[in-house]
Amino acid sequence: MTRSQRPDRTAAAPRPHAGASGPDGSSPLVTLSPIVVCWSPRVVAFLGLVLCGGQPSVGAEEYTDTAVTFRNGQVELAGTLVLPGSKPPHPAIIFLHGSGDSRRDGFLEYAHRYAALGFASIAFDKRGCGKSGGDWKDASLDDHVRDARAAADYLRGQASVDPKRIGLWGVSQAGWVASAAFAGADEYAFLVIICGGGVGPRESERFAFDGFFKRSKISGDDLALARRLLDAHARFIGSGEGRSELDSLMAESRKRSWFGALGLERKMPESESARLNWAWTVNYDPIPDIARIRVPVLLLFGGLDNLVPVEGAVTEWRRGLNAAGNTRVTVRIFPEAGHGIRLPRQPGQVGRAPFASGYHETIDQWLSALFDE
Repeated sequence: MTRSQRPDRTAAAPRPHAGASGPDGSSPLVTLSPIVVCWSPRVVAFLGLVLCGGQPSVGAEEYTDTAVTFRNGQVELAGTLVLPGSKPPHPAIIFLHGSGDSRRDGFLEYAHRYAALGFASIAFDKRGCGKSGGDWKDASLDDHVRDARAAADYLRGQASVDPKRIGLWGVSQAGWVASAAFAGADEYAFLVIICGGGVGPRESERFAFDGFFKRSKISGDDLALARRLLDAHARFIGSGEGRSELDSLMAESRKRSWFGALGLERKMPESESARLNWAWTVNYDPIPDIARIRVPVLLLFGGLDNLVPVEGAVTEWRRGLNAAGNTRVTVRIFPEAGHGIRLPRQPGQVGRAPFASGYHETIDQWLSALFDE
C-alpha cells in the first residue's frame, strides 16, 4: 500500500542523572567522549521545520508499506517493509520487541516518521503474535537474535536497501536481544536502545520487584518470604535445581495478598526445553557482547523508570562500550520520564501518558546525522 502523507509527529510508541537540566527540562546529551557536531543541510532543514511547527521533509513525503514474510528456520515471521520515496539505496532499521505479546503496529508510526528522514525499515509481529508463527513463550535469546538476523537478511535482499547501513532499534527487553546480536559478527551498522540492557535481566528484575515491594509497603515476614520465593524461582529457571523448594514456597505464598502481582504462575515453564530457553533471563551477562559493539550507539533512559535500574544500566553500557573502544556513543536520560520515556500518568488522564519533551527529536536528529560526512 502506498501512502502519500506526512507522518504524525506525535505518534505513540510500541509498548514496552547526569548534568543540569536542559531548556526542555530533560538532561543534556551525555556522551562517552567529546562529540563535534557538524550540522548537515539535511539536519538544518529538519530542525528548521520542527522549530517552526512544520513537518520534517527529506526531499520526499511519500512512503510505501508492503506486507512481507521471511523465515527463521521453520518459523515464518510476518511484517511490514516501509520504504521512503527518496532516492535509494536507503539505510534501514529493524525494530525489535520488548517482552510479552507484541505486534508490528506500534512500530509503524516510528517507521513512517523515519521514512521522512530517508530510512527504510521493517517491523514484524513477534513470533507467536499477529500473523507470525512460532511462540515467544518458548523462545530462547538466540531465537530472538536469529529472528532479527532473518529480518536483516530479508532487507539485504532488497535492491532499495543499502546492505551496509542496516541497524537495530529496540525497546526494553530488546536491549539484551540487540547486545546478543553483536556476539557473532559486526553485521549491523548502528544501534538505538530505549530503556533497556546494560545490566543483566536478573538484576533488572530484582530492581523492579524491590520497587514494587517498597511502593506496596510489603515488609517483615512477607518481604522475607517474597524474596525467598523470587530467589528460588530464579534458581530453578537458571539451573533447573530446587524445584521442590520452589513448589513449597509457591504454596505458602499463594495465601499472601501480594502473590498474584509477582506473576510467577505464568512464569513457570511447561517443559524442560522451555526452561532451558528461559534460562537466559537469569544467567545472561550482556557485557561480553556489548564489548563487541563498535558501531554508533544511542541510548535513551527515563530517570523515573521503575523497571530498569537506570544508573546501573548506563554504567554497564559504558563499561562494555569502553572495553570495545567505542567512542561513537550518545546517552540521554530524561529525568522526568519513566519506562518507555513516558511521563507519569496524571489523575483523570485518558489514554497513554505522553512522551517526555525532546524524546522524538533526539532520535530524529541522531539518525539524520548518522551517515552524513
